[in-house]
Amino acid sequence: MQVGKLCILLFTGSILLLSCKKSDNGPDSNVQYSDWFTPDIFKVTTRFGTISLDYTKAAPAITQEILDKGTVLVYGKLNGYSTSLWTADQTAQLPIQIYY
Repeated sequence: MQVGKLCILLFTGSILLLSCKKSDNGPDSNVQYSDWFTPDIFKVTTRFGTISLDYTKAAPAITQEILDKGTVLVYGKLNGYSTSLWTADQTAQLPIQIYY
């Protein structure tokens, strides 16, 4: 096991997509999210001793208008990861960084 910073850029445990915007009728909160999922495959790269795990998920509900005017937050759970480093069902906003 390599010592150093382990930068997890994946949706291993799953992904939660949120988007908030202001409507034409005044302040409003519009939240969209996906179900949790586990990626079947991801890309592993190492840069300067930092391991990154990358996964791309299509999200057609995130339109260009949301990208221009809203906010997109992505969360992951690392279920099945070492519980001494990451508690089961713990969530965090991506990218997730784990130091060991």
